[in-house]
Amino acid sequence: MQFINESVKLTTDSQGLQYLEIHKPLDTKSSNKTKHILAPNNLKKHVYTMIKDLPNIDYTIVNQAIQECSGIPINITMTHQ
Repeated sequence: MQFINESVKLTTDSQGLQYLEIHKPLDTKSSNKTKHILAPNNLKKHVYTMIKDLPNIDYTIVNQAIQECSGIPINITMTHQ
């Protein structure tokens, strides 16, 4: 098992679903860059920059993930109803 110590991660699974994971730094010696990204007024801008070119994103779920910073990957793909 390998831990990836990045506070914001984005991935696409084999079915094309987009997942976003946001968590606080794993260590207390986080870089200034990480602290800057996770500052409340910077986090949303950083995440939106990461997803701006992705299709079918549910921004309501993205905003919820930003608020919660749970560390759990969340499916942010918009479901067509």
